[in-house]
Amino acid sequence: MAGPKYQRWLCTIGAVAGILLLTLWPIRARAETAVRVSGPAAPALTEAQPAAPEAPLINPDDDEGEDEGPEDELAQMRAQRHGYGGSPGFLGGVMPRYGYTIVMALAYFYFTSRDSRGSGFASGRGTYYLFWLVGPALLAIFLEHPAFLGVVVLGLVARPWLPDPLLYLRYLGRTRRLQGEIRVNRANITARRDLALIWLEKRRAKRALPLIEEALAQDSNSLQLRQLRGVALLQLRRYEEAVHCFVDVVQRDSRHGFGEPYLRAADALIGLGRWDDAEDALEHFVVENRSSVEGQYKRALVARGRGDRPAFKQGLRDARSLYREVPRYQQRRQFAWYVRALFSSVFG
Repeated sequence: MAGPKYQRWLCTIGAVAGILLLTLWPIRARAETAVRVSGPAAPALTEAQPAAPEAPLINPDDDEGEDEGPEDELAQMRAQRHGYGGSPGFLGGVMPRYGYTIVMALAYFYFTSRDSRGSGFASGRGTYYLFWLVGPALLAIFLEHPAFLGVVVLGLVARPWLPDPLLYLRYLGRTRRLQGEIRVNRANITARRDLALIWLEKRRAKRALPLIEEALAQDSNSLQLRQLRGVALLQLRRYEEAVHCFVDVVQRDSRHGFGEPYLRAADALIGLGRWDDAEDALEHFVVENRSSVEGQYKRALVARGRGDRPAFKQGLRDARSLYREVPRYQQRRQFAWYVRALFSSVFG
């Protein structure tokens, strides 16, 4: 299996090849267009071949002269609009014009987002610049080809089932390294836990759960592994089993994870429609996390589940008000929950 060094070389070769391809594409397309417009070269006149008498440029009585009229110019203009060489469609028009930006931005993201160990992608580095490099190019594509907006809609609808490409790239090297460590040492609990955390972040609970259960078989007293098992069951919508895992954790240590087991137990209880138990779990969580916008938002969801619309609206107002009061660094982390509270207050 190729290591990080060889992965970097492969990515470099691929980026250079892509840039060369996109550079040579319009040159070749222009040459083809020149040949189509000029037509085949006429043979040179020699002394043995006398010049033919000059024919009129357009013969009104001849139907063949219609091929060189305004339709010809319109076809050439359409070809130039679709791309450098006139090949219509996505590859002939969009790819040569915007491919430079996309390929160079991806190469830039690769080289600026690698962490210091070369084992994966560091979060928060390069993503901002990637957005501002690729974003304008994608916007231009969507404006010229509005049908591509359907891909955006598809991505939003199918988000729970589609993998996150940035997470895949970020953890590619680390995932392979952890898998290698597990193959070498079957008793490596830490590698199993770290790999399970990656799969859970990617929402691939079916891959995470066997790793967690194998680690629990070797360390059955680990509260962290018990909580991770509950999170995996929660993602798999096995709510009853997830509740038992979280209850087991808080019975052993009520302050484990700063109340996180209570919050996840509330998620499972909301999925089961057990509103009173969910409210009780959220009360315990809010005691440990008074600045959690997520906790306030989910209390509003419980009120809606009970059919109490005034309490639901008040809960959303409390969540939005809490967001404005927390420090700036917490606002960045909890912005998604503020947006949910905002939209729920409008459309809920």
